[in-house]
Amino acid sequence: MSLRGVTASIIGLGLIAMACQVDEQTTIAPAVEPPAQPAPTAVPQPTKVPDRGQTSAQISDAGHQLDGREIYATVGCAACHGDDAQGTDIAPALTGHSVAQVKRQARAPIGIMPVFSPDIISNEELQRLAEYIAELGGGHAHVRSGVSGDELIMHHWMAIIALESGEAQEAAHHVDHILQGAEGQHLRMMEKSRALLSEGEVHEAAHIIEQMLAGLDEAEVDQSTMHLRLALSSLRGEDLPSTIHHVEHFMESAAGDHHESAEQILEDLTYGELHEADEKLVLLLGQDTASDQHDEATGLDDAHDADEAEGAHGEADAHEADAPDEAEIHDEADAHDEAEEADEHEADAHETKDEATKE
Repeated sequence: MSLRGVTASIIGLGLIAMACQVDEQTTIAPAVEPPAQPAPTAVPQPTKVPDRGQTSAQISDAGHQLDGREIYATVGCAACHGDDAQGTDIAPALTGHSVAQVKRQARAPIGIMPVFSPDIISNEELQRLAEYIAELGGGHAHVRSGVSGDELIMHHWMAIIALESGEAQEAAHHVDHILQGAEGQHLRMMEKSRALLSEGEVHEAAHIIEQMLAGLDEAEVDQSTMHLRLALSSLRGEDLPSTIHHVEHFMESAAGDHHESAEQILEDLTYGELHEADEKLVLLLGQDTASDQHDEATGLDDAHDADEAEGAHGEADAHEADAPDEAEIHDEADAHDEAEEADEHEADAHETKDEATKE
């Protein structure tokens, strides 16, 4: 082999060796996967259970939206009107009532029913409740024989509200209940009202019912106060025409400051200042109560003052009777003066006699 051939072989072997080193340096080690991490364990969250006595709004916040039937059972309707809304001895049946009637009576009740304000039942929940009651089957409950005093008053209120809502049939139902408990002149007038309803004379029928309601308990509900209560109830039930109607009726018998307040309320209603009208109606109702109490207190004060005056007069008479008569005092003084004068004459005579003896 020539020197050139040997040199070429050596160079070739060197190149092969270098190539092997490069391959060893650039070889990538197989990737090693990290150990799998255990999946996190889910921690069960406690379920919020509403307490008894919570408002329906609080229960809805717990994650469940109540339907109308659940609201009826939750907010206390069943306690007075019965589980099936057929009525009890303390509250009338609700079956057959319209959505508008239920909402008005809940927000602005008249009679013995408590107020269900938005913090007890929201507007949305009240709507679902009213729809549930309006959809109850079976129509009105059968009229029971015998009606208690409070229930009789409630049926008068409900009949008036029904007529204001344009529901003559609903009003007739409540009048039928009234006929079961009314007596004497009250019964005859309500029979006339029932006949007027049948003839379509709604306005005249309503006036008779209002008059009979005012006569049920004159100590608590006179006709003026009744119109104020109905005006406030109508206003809160968003029935503006009925509100104006009752305020105008109140003005017919109002005088002085009361009449002026009623005029201001009508002005507020005309310009849509409903909140101001509400406040003035509440104030006017309060003034009526305060006025009655003031009259009673004034009567007592007057009687007390009269007693005191009579007592003082009696004491003066007794003092005058005990005091000596002026003529008697005068006579005694004259007698005393005459006695003194006689003593002086006697002294003078004695002195003259002494002088004569000396001479």
